[in-house]
Amino acid sequence: MKVVTWNVNSVRARCERVYQWIKRHQPDVVCLQETKCVDGAYPRREFELLGYSSIFHGQKSYNGVAILSPHPIHDVFKGFVDLGEGEDPQARLIAGTIQGVRIISAYVPNGGRVGTTPFDYKLAWLERLRAQYLDVHHDPAEDLLLCGDFNVAPEDEDVWDADFWRDSIICHEDARAALERVTSFGLHDTFRQHHPDKTRAFSWWDYTPSSLKLNRGVRIDFVLATESMRQRCTHASIDLEEREQEKPSDHAPVLATFSMG
Repeated sequence: MKVVTWNVNSVRARCERVYQWIKRHQPDVVCLQETKCVDGAYPRREFELLGYSSIFHGQKSYNGVAILSPHPIHDVFKGFVDLGEGEDPQARLIAGTIQGVRIISAYVPNGGRVGTTPFDYKLAWLERLRAQYLDVHHDPAEDLLLCGDFNVAPEDEDVWDADFWRDSIICHEDARAALERVTSFGLHDTFRQHHPDKTRAFSWWDYTPSSLKLNRGVRIDFVLATESMRQRCTHASIDLEEREQEKPSDHAPVLATFSMG
């Protein structure tokens, strides 16, 4: 099973790029974030031409998540379960089951600036992901992949300059602790599983031309796997070539392959 997670920074603006990438790589699962369109404007038919069905959860101009697959998608779930706090007004979470594996596409809030209301929302959102979704609906023993843009760099090696990013919204100790709370459910970083040497591999660069050329990026996009899926993970990589194309997303696709036989 080949799985990719990709913040596309507008699925309509990047529809041709996504279409051609899928056509070349033929993944089994595509998790998209920041689709930036209402459900009625999602380009479902374009991907159906490739044989891929979609589930999607969007909103106008901001956020939005989707999952695409050439295989049937069952048991679709959107947003958080309401445990007294109300539904999340932002479209950031969608899940479905594909070939017996529970797939979650998540777009964690950016956070704005440390100490602001948006940063508090980011921390609260990550806690809801753990307490109101994973703990309520899932078991670490099941086959599950949590994919997405987490807007947190877990370690200093995941940013191009630790001093520059220190105490930022992606490296602040509270953000890292919130992500660790999610992964302590029983989730493993598939990229680090195959690249344990702390290689400077990133998944996001800003649009300044020198950023990509000088590799001034951060790694904030992950395919996280439960133990049963971690054991089956045979490959993980970041598609830098796609990020180097004309008018790309600011994020590169992150891939992981699993042996399901």
